[in-house]
Amino acid sequence: MDIPIISEDEWSGEGPKIQLGLLDGALPHKISIHSEDDHLYIRGGSPLAMQDAVYVFLEIYLGCHWYAPGVTKVPKQICQLINLQHLNPYSLI
Repeated sequence: MDIPIISEDEWSGEGPKIQLGLLDGALPHKISIHSEDDHLYIRGGSPLAMQDAVYVFLEIYLGCHWYAPGVTKVPKQICQLINLQHLNPYSLI
């Protein structure tokens, strides 16, 4: 399944989306991963925290791991379905 990378303005409003963004007024290192309806929200208190939140999502929810340059673990069945209705929210302050 291909997921296009588009801006919020380009989104038609149809179908699920993964939205990356900043948490307004949050501590710079805070991250948040949660779902609402059929949408996934990955956010951070700063651009660096948002990047960390993406890595946390890849590790916890998809089982991907980066150990060192050239040493990674990516499950062979990476294209698994994630049930957004039952996604356990993740937050780190």
